Amino acid sequence: MLADRRDTTWPQLLAAPGALAWRASADRRLVDVLTALADSGMTEPGWRVVDAYPPPDFDGEPYFFQTGSEFIVLLGSRRRYEPKFWTALQYSPGAFRLPVGWSVDNVRGVDGSFGAERIRQFCSLLAEHGSVPWRPAAAAKLADRTGLNAVEAALLLAGLPDPVDVRGRLGLSAADAAAASRSLSRRAKLAVDAVLQAAIPKELEQLWTAGPDVSAAADEWIRRFGRRTPVDIDTLSSAYDARVSLTSIDALASEKVGRDQFDRAACPSWSRRSAGWPISCRPVLRCAVGCTCGRTRLARRPRNVA
Repeated sequence: MLADRRDTTWPQLLAAPGALAWRASADRRLVDVLTALADSGMTEPGWRVVDAYPPPDFDGEPYFFQTGSEFIVLLGSRRRYEPKFWTALQYSPGAFRLPVGWSVDNVRGVDGSFGAERIRQFCSLLAEHGSVPWRPAAAAKLADRTGLNAVEAALLLAGLPDPVDVRGRLGLSAADAAAASRSLSRRAKLAVDAVLQAAIPKELEQLWTAGPDVSAAADEWIRRFGRRTPVDIDTLSSAYDARVSLTSIDALASEKVGRDQFDRAACPSWSRRSAGWPISCRPVLRCAVGCTCGRTRLARRPRNVA
C-alpha cells in the first residue's frame, strides 16, 4: 500500500509521475515512492483521479464500488464544501462508468507517458549516474522563454525544493528562494508538475548528458499559464507581503508594467495597513491600465518592510 485510503495526497502523483522522478534526483528517499508507483500499475492508462459527487442519500458507505473489471474507491471527503464530494480513484480497462446517481468533475487522467517501464529506467540511471547535474543555463533559458524571473525559473527546474535547502545547490539566497517558492506554490500543483514532467527528455540518458528539455517545459508552461513580462524577485516579494493576488500580479505583468505600478502612495484609492501596504489589489490594476487618478509614480519601498 502507498498510503492510507483516506489520504488524498498520493493519488495526485499519478497525473505526472515524471515530476516525482525529477525531485527524486535530489531526494533519494522518493525513489522508494517511485518504485511503489511503478509496481502498483497505477501509472498506466486506465486509471484516473476524480472529484466524485454522490447522490443525496449517500451516507459515506460503501466506499468501494465494483462492476466487473472496473471499480471506484472513495478516498477523503470534502465535507466543508457544498455539495460534498469525495476524491476518488477509478479504474476501467475501457470506458469509465459510474454508480447510479454519481457524477464526477475535475478529472485527472493517467496517460501512461511516464509509466512503469520509464520509471524503472529512470531509477536505474539515477543509481548509475547519481543526481542530475544542475545547469544554470537551462534555468536562464526557461526564464527567457516563459517570462519567469531568474529565481522562479531556477527553483522550478530544481523541482521546487524547500527554500532553506537551495543556498549551496543553486546559489540563491534563502529570502529570494522563499519569494519564488510562494509564487510557484500559488500555481495549480498538477499544472506545475506537468511542466516538470515535460522537462524530462524522451531519451532519459540526455537528462544527464545534455540537460532538461527546456523547450518542452517552456511550451507546457505557456500552454497552462501564458507568457508574462518578468517581475523581478524583489517586487514579487513586496507584492506578496502586500497581499496582492497572483492573478493581479500576472495581469500587471501581461500589461508590461514595472515596479512603479506597485506604487503604494500614488493612488488615493489604496487602503493601507500599518506598514503602509495595500490590502486590495484592484487599484494596482486600475493604475496599470490607466487609472483616472493620474498620480502613478515610482514608489519607494517602505522602510519597515524587510
